[in-house]
Amino acid sequence: KPANNGSYRQTVQLRSGHLDLNSPKFTVSHGDTRLSFSFPDEMATYAELTQSEIDLQGQMVFVGFGLHAPYLNHSDLDKIDLTGKIAVLVQGYPENFPSEEVAHYKRQTTRALARHGAIGAIYLNSPEREEQVPFTRLKSWVSSSRLSWLDAQQNIAYQDEQLGFRVYLSMDASRQFASLTGLDIDAVYQTMADSGMPEAQPLRGRAGLTSSSQLTHISSDNVLGLIEGSDPALKDEYVVLTAHLDHVGISRNSVMKDKINNGAMDNASGVTSLLEIARAMALQDKAPARSVIFAFVTAEEKGLVGSDYLAQHPPVALDSIVANINIDMPILTYRTNEIIAFGEQHSSLSAAIRTATEQHNMQLVADPAPEQVIFVRSDQYSFVRQGVPSLYLTPGFTPVEGDTGMSNGEFLKNHYHMPSDDLSLPIDYQWAADFTRLNLDLINIIANDPDRPTWNPDSFFATFAK
Repeated sequence: KPANNGSYRQTVQLRSGHLDLNSPKFTVSHGDTRLSFSFPDEMATYAELTQSEIDLQGQMVFVGFGLHAPYLNHSDLDKIDLTGKIAVLVQGYPENFPSEEVAHYKRQTTRALARHGAIGAIYLNSPEREEQVPFTRLKSWVSSSRLSWLDAQQNIAYQDEQLGFRVYLSMDASRQFASLTGLDIDAVYQTMADSGMPEAQPLRGRAGLTSSSQLTHISSDNVLGLIEGSDPALKDEYVVLTAHLDHVGISRNSVMKDKINNGAMDNASGVTSLLEIARAMALQDKAPARSVIFAFVTAEEKGLVGSDYLAQHPPVALDSIVANINIDMPILTYRTNEIIAFGEQHSSLSAAIRTATEQHNMQLVADPAPEQVIFVRSDQYSFVRQGVPSLYLTPGFTPVEGDTGMSNGEFLKNHYHMPSDDLSLPIDYQWAADFTRLNLDLINIIANDPDRPTWNPDSFFATFAK
């Protein structure tokens, strides 16, 4: 059935921003010395969504990692006055802090800086960050649009968290900047290497940025379907399933003739899995006890925009949503007997996924790359932030013995976010069916359980429900 007041569509009003690539000019001055950093070779910046013209300058303050993490009893921002100033951060995070908690707070950096009075931010590169996300990648994104959803008054989401500008510097530019402003960047890097916390300090000089962006109003739809529950006492509770509809558009830098990023794995595999679950569930002899909402969400690649709008504007009462299960980019080019359920250690949903994997003779394995903090990087995070216990399922990374398909690592290296993510990949459709069937059984277990899922009391994410 249509899930949104008689409609399958939930229209999301969006503001889109495109940076004028001829406009950015970033300078830093101290005394008679003035440095201009070239865009985009030395510095990267992006469209701003609150205003089309940026012309800001101010004094600078170094704030270490810029980490404001009350749950971890730590704040780099409470140690120094940021009012009306430009915050300077080194990209990275404290190695001895729990990765998912740090990842959440790093995603909230802009909010924290704005609430502490900063008008802008300058991000210095570091050897660790350059290895993880090279500056060349930041440079390649400058021509991409930015998106944010609009509320009923046409204000962009999180408007009070916006800074006047954000600038990212290359390694060489970071050193030049540090030399002029009096920051001992080698000491900062050494502190990071020693798992320490770089100290906040005022910097000498002033920084300024001018840029122009074209702002437009567009819309895109989340698509929402509903299978009504069969239990009179539980049908007004909902399990929400999500998969994202969008991909990353046209590849300007591709050497291939086909420059469309087709997104067969990211995320047509998730969307088709969700469609198949809906078809199979509708054909069951009896619907599950709870109702199930199938949500195909937009603009995930722009920062979980569509799912964030849905989680904050659900078609049912938020407190009636008991769980979210997300399917994002299951790589179906190899067979495995392992399942990764990101987030399972945080809630009672762990019991459901363990039951489902056992029924399918699958092995539930721990997150093999916790440093990538995947649990806060896909659409389930939008529901987590609203206090809803959530899981994100994906095939494990280890192929079964003798499997000759394309490995997870090979796909990520050679096809992820590229035009070659298309139907010519060696997709194992039988494995795709098996993976989808496991998801169906998991959802039935959750939807039929008389007990509502709960966060584990010691989980950081349990604090969101409060």
